[in-house]
Amino acid sequence: MIAELLSALSSFIIAVLTAMGYFGLFFLMALENVFMILPSEVILAYAGYLVWTGEFNLWLVATLAALGCNVGSSFVYYVSAKGARPILLRYGKYVLVSRRDIERADEWFERYGQWAVFFCRMAPMVRSLIAIPAGVARMNFWKFNLYTFLGSWPFCLALTYGGYVLGEHWPTLAVYLHEFDTVIGVVLLAGLAAYVWRHWKQRAAEAEGEVGSRE
Repeated sequence: MIAELLSALSSFIIAVLTAMGYFGLFFLMALENVFMILPSEVILAYAGYLVWTGEFNLWLVATLAALGCNVGSSFVYYVSAKGARPILLRYGKYVLVSRRDIERADEWFERYGQWAVFFCRMAPMVRSLIAIPAGVARMNFWKFNLYTFLGSWPFCLALTYGGYVLGEHWPTLAVYLHEFDTVIGVVLLAGLAAYVWRHWKQRAAEAEGEVGSRE
């Protein structure tokens, strides 16, 4: 099922890049940052193949792809800032997110947020997710875009260059990195489960403490 989905997405990506060229690249990378199901490794690996054939320029691909990341991430940032924050403030307690948690996220992003955005933009899978907490914490929008571009550009350059080096064997890179995405996904789920468990235990301990103080 996953292989069939990846094959269908790859066909779509190839069709768009073939028909629309650089604009298609920009469009796909913006879309990939909104809908994470669209694999950036396939987009950039195939773009690297087009560099190998002489149809694309390596440096222009990296720059346009990074700018596409900015556009897509800015949309996610905006939606997270305008929609997710009020919802979390009102209903977050039902999913183990307190107002204090959100305030801590604000403080953390104020102090270290730019580096989180920068480094996460270089990591498969999590690179698109970082716009959500940045938006919820309302990180400075221009700083968010600056560090998004600075982190995205080397990532885009590396994957494009990989596709260029492999030439007509570019799908090898896409398949390998997709498997790497799966590993990261498992690690993230494990981390989320650990967070929920620790948070639940902390809440339970606080509740017991309140009951004890009343007695």
